[in-house]
Amino acid sequence: MFRPISRIAIAVTALPALLVAGSLVAAPTDSLASGSAALAWTDLTGRSYNQADIARNKATVFVFTSLECPIAVRYVPRLAQLAKEYSVKDVAFFLVNANVADDAASLAKWGKERKLTLPLVKDDGTKLADRLAVNATPEAAVVTPDGVVVYRGGIDDNPDDTRVFREVAGIIQSQLREYDFLARYAGDEFVALVQEVVGVQVEDLCMRIENAV
Repeated sequence: MFRPISRIAIAVTALPALLVAGSLVAAPTDSLASGSAALAWTDLTGRSYNQADIARNKATVFVFTSLECPIAVRYVPRLAQLAKEYSVKDVAFFLVNANVADDAASLAKWGKERKLTLPLVKDDGTKLADRLAVNATPEAAVVTPDGVVVYRGGIDDNPDDTRVFREVAGIIQSQLREYDFLARYAGDEFVALVQEVVGVQVEDLCMRIENAV
């Protein structure tokens, strides 16, 4: 199975060196710790967080996902494992959904079905995504205790996610018939053209694909 090296893990592990040698972010950002735009967010349990919480951790990792993006969903098990491994190293992970098409109830149900233990955040109005300058899924931002973003970008070392797309495409295709048509659409989505499938059959097919991915 394809297991790319995690860029998040590298960024977090190298954190002390990064503070001396420089930032992994292409364009270094100002500190997020002060001013009217200081970071503040709330998870789905209702717990609120701010700069004080960031300061207590060696690093805080925000991973942006979407219920509609099969690539982002495919990364979730690996992210959950990373969160578990780094929790003992005082690194906090948050799985953030800023997709306007997803609501908090759907996100909570999705997390429960996958038995996720890391905090889930519904970023209504994309305030967190905007402040961290994240504009795609899956994408991550690593923040230091003093509120500086030292990494922003992909989750692993696969520059264009080609292998992940192929893996997801194969899984989806396995749920379709030989004469059904599957294509990649709008960069990070897939569209399937199926014939003679209506009503409940369509719902069943969508559920099978979602569960398989």
